[in-house]
Amino acid sequence: MSDLATQIIDRADRMKSDRAGFESVWQDVRDYIMPMASSPSRIETPGQKADYGKVIDNSGESAHEMLAGSLVSITTPDTADWFALRALDESLNRRSDAGSWFEDCASRMLAVFRSPRGGFCLSQHEKYLDVIALGTCGGFIADRPGRGIVFSSVPLRQLLLDEDSDGFVDTVYRDFTLTARQAVQRWGERCGPKIVKAADDAKRRDTPFRIIHAVCPRDDLGKDGGGGSNLPLASVYVSVEGRHVIGRGGFHEMPYVTPRWAKRGDEIYGRGPGMKALADVRSLQRGMRINFGGAELAMKPPMMVADDGIVSPVRMNPGGLIYYRTGAYATDPIKPLITGARPDLGEDLMAGIRTRIDNAFMKPLIQMIRKDRMTATEVLQVVEEGQRILGPYLGRLKTEDLGPMITRVFNIMLRGGGFAPMPKALAGAQVEIEYVSPAVKAQRVSQARGLAQFMDIVAPLAQINPGLLDNLDADRACRDTADVLGLPKDWLRPTEQVDALRQERQRARQQQAQQQAMVETVDAGATAVRALPALRQAMASPEASNAA
Repeated sequence: MSDLATQIIDRADRMKSDRAGFESVWQDVRDYIMPMASSPSRIETPGQKADYGKVIDNSGESAHEMLAGSLVSITTPDTADWFALRALDESLNRRSDAGSWFEDCASRMLAVFRSPRGGFCLSQHEKYLDVIALGTCGGFIADRPGRGIVFSSVPLRQLLLDEDSDGFVDTVYRDFTLTARQAVQRWGERCGPKIVKAADDAKRRDTPFRIIHAVCPRDDLGKDGGGGSNLPLASVYVSVEGRHVIGRGGFHEMPYVTPRWAKRGDEIYGRGPGMKALADVRSLQRGMRINFGGAELAMKPPMMVADDGIVSPVRMNPGGLIYYRTGAYATDPIKPLITGARPDLGEDLMAGIRTRIDNAFMKPLIQMIRKDRMTATEVLQVVEEGQRILGPYLGRLKTEDLGPMITRVFNIMLRGGGFAPMPKALAGAQVEIEYVSPAVKAQRVSQARGLAQFMDIVAPLAQINPGLLDNLDADRACRDTADVLGLPKDWLRPTEQVDALRQERQRARQQQAQQQAMVETVDAGATAVRALPALRQAMASPEASNAA
């Protein structure tokens, strides 16, 4: 038994107890909005049939999936660049070597994110399904030798989180299970005698054992800091059954990403649109059951049968034969009981509930974004509306999901030599992330359009007073417009080369002016020489003498 293992197991139990209040809500959201997903609060049998027993109308499930898919296409589109790198020092970004290096780094990183081997697209969609419905999700970014960077989603059921004093998640405990065979494959004899013995038994090698992976600041684990390395984040694997450490190490940066959709200041786990829509989704199911009952009552009403008038059972199936006695009841032996049920009235009520569900999952905005053809004005309107509604949530996703992922991938590739040599000017420079999603690009294009409108307005005035254009820094406007429109950095000449071209052009103009002046001087001299004989003759004539 290890003191460090006991410490980690005890803290995991406390963190799980603190999370208990969310688990019942997560389970309800899962049952009504994402019945095909695994349970967020308990372990289920693999391959278990999806529970649709509580769902009659899948409006909540459809709106949830639409928002998740749209969010992926908005933030991390597979067919377009969605981030760029730049130096925090703006003067470095104006250097051609720095801009080209950052552009090359971003291109190589995007290739990693798009690689099918990495699994980023799959894990990102799975994460967004969770964060939208449950308010919190988790993913893991691993650097696998021989395979590269691998992205995977982590079931919320396995995640136990804690925050630092600033409200950022700095501690992640992953409570999961591995079979004895899988554990021995990974850690060998370090798994402990109990797991090793089970792995050697053909009948018990598939027995699951509980493992905890603790990743936290090294100081949180006491004097030994978890051991294994001097990296800022400790990584410790613990066998719960054996209560001993089976693996330890560390990370330069947090390998887990755990974004929250929105959260209260006094809570660790987030709250998503699924929680907001849960009451309406449950009401919709109850209303649909009532509505179906009313429709069935109207289409298949109770039958009124005279006492002792029927010989055989009442058969309600089409073409069924019913035998009854003739006599007093022959004219009207059986008749339906008209209840006056109005299923159509229930449909109006259900339509209102569906509208509230769609609004909770922002379906009207998503439909605007998915519109095939839009004018430039409509694009700007959609961008503005999207920022107003999605802005706070996208901001949190950038801070807790996209930013940490990009940072970790960048650092892994930088440490592993995945980039071209860094320019000397960037040594020690701070790097920042610039998001260039389609929505951001549309907004930036509006800036370039503003420059064109400015020139259209100012051009007539500049004809009257050319000095007005001295207010415009044309070089910066040109380069910023190229950046806004997404032109590759190597399409623009470096500023040093532009300056050299201008100096050469200035020297050529000066030489041309000097040559022109010399030609004019020579021409003037030649004209004077040709005119000299005539001048002498004129001075020698009698008229000139008399005048003298």
